[in-house]
Amino acid sequence: MTSEDEWDEYEWLYAKSVEDYALEQRDDPDVPSALEHSRGWRSTYMTWGRDTPGFGLYLFRKPV
Repeated sequence: MTSEDEWDEYEWLYAKSVEDYALEQRDDPDVPSALEHSRGWRSTYMTWGRDTPGFGLYLFRKPV
């Protein structure tokens, strides 16, 4: 199981990598949308994501 601190580290490293890329590649036309997406996700994570980190894997099988 992953701790809240580990999720925070993962999320902040992701956001930092996008911000770093934006600073290094100012001429990349995709930078504004990447920053908007990353910042929006970070805001969502801080608002709701810390209460529900993770993902689910569902396997469905037809009855035989």
